[in-house]
Amino acid sequence: MLTAEDHERLAASGIVRLPGAVDRATTDAMAAQVWESLAERGIDRADPGTWPEGYIGKHQSLRRRRVFDAFATPAVAALVDVLLGAGRWNVAGRWGPALVTFPESGPWTVPHSGWHVDVPAKGDPDRPTVARLFGYVSDVVPQGGGTVVVEGSHEVVRRLVEASPDHDAGGSVSIRRRLLSLSPWFRALDREGAGDRVRQFMLDGDEVDGVRVRVAELTGEAGDVVVMLPWTLHSLAKNCSPTPRFMVTHSIYAAPTATT
Repeated sequence: MLTAEDHERLAASGIVRLPGAVDRATTDAMAAQVWESLAERGIDRADPGTWPEGYIGKHQSLRRRRVFDAFATPAVAALVDVLLGAGRWNVAGRWGPALVTFPESGPWTVPHSGWHVDVPAKGDPDRPTVARLFGYVSDVVPQGGGTVVVEGSHEVVRRLVEASPDHDAGGSVSIRRRLLSLSPWFRALDREGAGDRVRQFMLDGDEVDGVRVRVAELTGEAGDVVVMLPWTLHSLAKNCSPTPRFMVTHSIYAAPTATT
């Protein structure tokens, strides 16, 4: 169950964490299967010399084999009930895709590209139609490749939807453009610069349309699950740690006629 503090955090940041949704033995088994799949590409767990750099995709076989479905626990289902409403979403399908980011040389900084939202910003502004989930297959440390999110951006976008004709503020490209026009802070976030981006965007943050915004990393321990509200701006980040980042993402859509 979410505490009152969790509800406040979700409303303010667009993010809430469920620690230890899956036990360590289960995530270790998931990680072993990820490594087995990577071995088919010549990537040897015991030999970092075979590791690629940065993000690598195309892990459909893991999804087909339901490697990550153990994240669909009753506690996660209860969390989705809170977001979408009990009885308003389909039974979760295959979890995926996997998010795999190998170490790169530093320094780490807040990215200036790739910022997006996952679903169009339209519909009832006060009733989400999708829950975006992130499961931690491995520990993800600061500057270790965790997805970066703009806390508070979900509320800025929600207000755009509320003020738009037919409650339709457009897709990801349109939302990004509107945020750039709305605030110098968002324009700077989207532009490569030589300044201290960590301080500017993660520590200082800003206030946009009366909403506090700042960049945060999705760090955590293996077995954690994070739920992200769907209009939260986010992007990939470099992994400057010595170990790969293994996570899985999943979407659960509201379905008024479905039952849990």
